[in-house]
Amino acid sequence: LVFVRSSKAIYDFLELLRWFYYSIIILCTNNVISGVSNWIEGFRKGTNFPQADDLNGAAQALVRLQDTYQLDMPSLAQGNVMPSQQLSAENEQAFQSTSQLSARDMLFMGRHALSQGLYHRAIDWLQHAELLANGEMNSSSVLSEISPSLQNAIEAHDDVLERQGPRGVSWKTNPIPINPALANSAKYSLNTSTTFHVKLYQRQTEEEEAEHFLRLCRGENIRVNTCKVIPSFCHGIFQQMKRALILFQPPVLTAALKCRLKTDTSPYLLISPLKIEEQSHDPYVVIVHDFITSSQADEIIKLGKPKLFRSRHRHHQDEVMDVVSHKRVSQNAWIKDWEHPLMHKVTRRVYLVTGLKAIQPKEAEDYQIANYGLGGLYVPHTDHLMNNPDKSIYSPWERFVGDRIATLMIYLSDVDGGGATVFTRAGVTLWPEKGAAAFWWNLDKSGIGDDNTRHGACPVLHGNKWVSNKWIRFNEQFNTAPCGRHPLDKHKRP
Repeated sequence: LVFVRSSKAIYDFLELLRWFYYSIIILCTNNVISGVSNWIEGFRKGTNFPQADDLNGAAQALVRLQDTYQLDMPSLAQGNVMPSQQLSAENEQAFQSTSQLSARDMLFMGRHALSQGLYHRAIDWLQHAELLANGEMNSSSVLSEISPSLQNAIEAHDDVLERQGPRGVSWKTNPIPINPALANSAKYSLNTSTTFHVKLYQRQTEEEEAEHFLRLCRGENIRVNTCKVIPSFCHGIFQQMKRALILFQPPVLTAALKCRLKTDTSPYLLISPLKIEEQSHDPYVVIVHDFITSSQADEIIKLGKPKLFRSRHRHHQDEVMDVVSHKRVSQNAWIKDWEHPLMHKVTRRVYLVTGLKAIQPKEAEDYQIANYGLGGLYVPHTDHLMNNPDKSIYSPWERFVGDRIATLMIYLSDVDGGGATVFTRAGVTLWPEKGAAAFWWNLDKSGIGDDNTRHGACPVLHGNKWVSNKWIRFNEQFNTAPCGRHPLDKHKRP
């Protein structure tokens, strides 16, 4: 499925495989060919043949994508994935699938939206399913399923809205009930429109963080507008504006941001200077363009593919590392510096860019290769891990190497739609660009974690996203990144 680029096409492909498999099983059973049926079942269990869970996962991802990027529902039913805003560093575009959704597909999506607590989206899916069914031949059976499902969704929507309000961590509804009798009540007669309030550089509730995450993923600029002309060689988020290289952002946050060539850390850089694009000064986030070549990016993907497994993450309460959940939907692999000559070259370039030691295991972790496919995402989190004041809960090795002082993330592929890296407290959006690397400091100069580095990976709408992370540890950097004179001092390089 890595080679199927469209989210809609992946769903169609899985559904076709499931239908094909069960058709063969029924045919074999009807003809009493038990040996063939048993062989097929054994083949299915012994390979990566898609299971029912895969189809359910694809449906959940498509529902999540529709909610995140506010995809136009009628167009989506026609197989046209049309985001509301530009979702990549390239020109805005729609993605056309080779097939359309049926009424039963829409019913399937509506049920999944309901199970995910997206009550308003469930009603949208089911209403459009009903419209489609009315125009389809022999649709009486599916209509008999849609009507009660739609009624249940409306009742659940209004009940949750009445008891819990229009939005929470695990649910969303419209601001007004669907039932006219409830909608005309006094509590909804006032202006119920919810206004989004930007909340940067301060603690956010889970609901606020989720809203910032979604808006940044959709490409919204949540900073106050102003303008600043920028150099022509900067082509990251600046190129997407398509307005004669004029960036609209607030002066207090962006007036000092620069695009520059860095040559002062090594004679090698006099020949091949680093192309630095500053994205934020607090936290300090930069993009290094052309960090590696396109062929090197392809080679790293080739090294990581055979080792891929489902990504896990550390649980935020009990510090357990071995957790699989919908908070992180991706696959990853680990590559050591000595496994291939290319990785050693990349690590040397990490040092040229950051000035941080990253070769030995006590200096930095192995390279993590991550692949985000259909709907793949990682909800906002921090890369620094040792947040508990009681350091005894961490392993002896973690206490020896220290926390993650910095992150260097290499984009190994372009992404057709979605897949941005967003910093919810800083209002920063980084669009994937093959060969570029993003760098930021997770700790300040006193070794304390900077919570303004909370960031997430937005869902991939179209295509595939490949990245490689290099997490650099704190304790061995006492010479390369010394402590500051003031407890609030922060690192400001490269």
